[in-house]
Amino acid sequence: MHLLAAINNNVEEWRALQHFDQDKPRLPLPYAFGGAFLKVGHTLSAIDLCSTADKKQVSPFKSLYYKNELGSALKDVDITALSGSNALKALLKQSFTPLSRNNILYFTYVFSPQNPSLKYMVNDMAIQLLSRAAKGIVLMTAEQETAAKAQFDDSLPVLRLRCGIDTAFYRVPSSLSDIPELQKSKVETLLTEPYVIMPGDELRYNDDAIKFVERTGIRLVRISQYSSKSNTEKLKQDIAERKLGDRLVVFENISYAFLRFLYQLTLFPLSNMIVQIDNSMT
Repeated sequence: MHLLAAINNNVEEWRALQHFDQDKPRLPLPYAFGGAFLKVGHTLSAIDLCSTADKKQVSPFKSLYYKNELGSALKDVDITALSGSNALKALLKQSFTPLSRNNILYFTYVFSPQNPSLKYMVNDMAIQLLSRAAKGIVLMTAEQETAAKAQFDDSLPVLRLRCGIDTAFYRVPSSLSDIPELQKSKVETLLTEPYVIMPGDELRYNDDAIKFVERTGIRLVRISQYSSKSNTEKLKQDIAERKLGDRLVVFENISYAFLRFLYQLTLFPLSNMIVQIDNSMT
C-alpha cells in the first residue's frame, strides 16, 4: 500500500520514527500515520502543508509534494489521511471530479461534541455532505466512533485511531537533572504524596480534573503542551478560586525528559495506562 501523510516541514521527525532515541520519543501521530506503515513494508509519501520542506532530502518518504500539488499526489497514492479544511477542500473537489479515486480518509479530533460551537456544527455538516467522496472517517475516541456509526450507518467506514506511546523512551531511567531549575521547588512539594497525571490537549476537559481532585482528594498533575488548545489559563483561575493549588498542579510546554520524570514517579505505573507501540522497535 502507498500512503500519503500530511507533514509540516518536519521531515526529520518522521525520519526519526525508524530509530530509538533516549532523548526524544517517537511521536504517536507520525508513528500511526507513517512509522507503523513503514515497519510492515508499505510505501510512504508526504504532502508538506507548509510547502517549504527540502525535496532533495525526502527520506523516509518515496515522494514529497507541496500543498498545491495535492491533486497530483492523490493520483500517485492508494490512500491519504487529511484533516481540517485541507481535507474538506480536497473532498469537495473529488466530489465534483468524474472517476475520482475517493482515496481520502477524513481525520478529526472532534465529532458531534456536546454543546458544539458554530465551528464544529459547520464541520459536522460539511463531512456529512461530503461523506460520499470520502474513503472513511478516522476518529479518536469510542464515543466519537459510536456517534459516527449511528450517523453514517454503512455508508461510510468509521475507524478509531489507537495511538501508541514510545514505551522504550519512557523506560529510560530519569534523573533530577531532567527537572528544570524553575520547577524544582514545585516538584519537591509534589513528590511528598502520590499523584496521577492528566496529559493531553484537544480531547481533555479541565473540569474533569477539578472534579477528580475535589471528589477523591488525590493530587493531580495537569500537563498541557499546547496551552491555547486546552485553555489552561482558565483552569489556573479555577484552581485559585477553589483553593486547590496544593492538590492540582499545572505544567505547560515541558520537555520530554521532564515528562518522563513525572510519569515514572506517578501513582500508577506508565505501563498500566498506555498502549505499547512495539517492543521490537528497539
